[in-house]
Amino acid sequence: MKPQPIAPLMDAVLRTLGRHSRQDYLRLALRQAGLSDAHLLKIDHAPPYPVTWAETGLGLVLQRLAWGDMPGAPTWGVHSVTLDAQRWKGSWPMGLDPETVTAQEFVSLLAQDPAEALCLSQMACCTTRGFDEQTWALVAVFGGASGALQNLTMSRVGEWVGLSMLPAWQGAG
Repeated sequence: MKPQPIAPLMDAVLRTLGRHSRQDYLRLALRQAGLSDAHLLKIDHAPPYPVTWAETGLGLVLQRLAWGDMPGAPTWGVHSVTLDAQRWKGSWPMGLDPETVTAQEFVSLLAQDPAEALCLSQMACCTTRGFDEQTWALVAVFGGASGALQNLTMSRVGEWVGLSMLPAWQGAG
């Protein structure tokens, strides 16, 4: 099934970035968008590992963590999210338009402190505030004939946050 360009998937991806949980919210959002969650949670994999849906342009890096809701129950943390502008047809965070945003506009719009951002014609790097005052590092790569956004990676910075402040959702998938 082809993923639908729906905002709930992007919301779930961003709300789970930098958080640890059983990732039920993210798994449900993936399934509702027509994407398999079969390879999302690896029980036997402690180091960070990538999970990609190449045909859709979505990539995540997760890690199985030692703590959980019950003693001995693992949780998984979402380290980073990467969107490939050529393939990702879902919504874009912060209302970005990958076809028109420039590196300077990217920094002006998203940088926590634009003076500390790196802004080149082909790349922009900065930190921004995520949900619940988390800090995220952003790397945007620009190129091609038009200089358009090629990909965006958002990574957690700092301590893991428990997944406690999520919007309500319905259905178990």
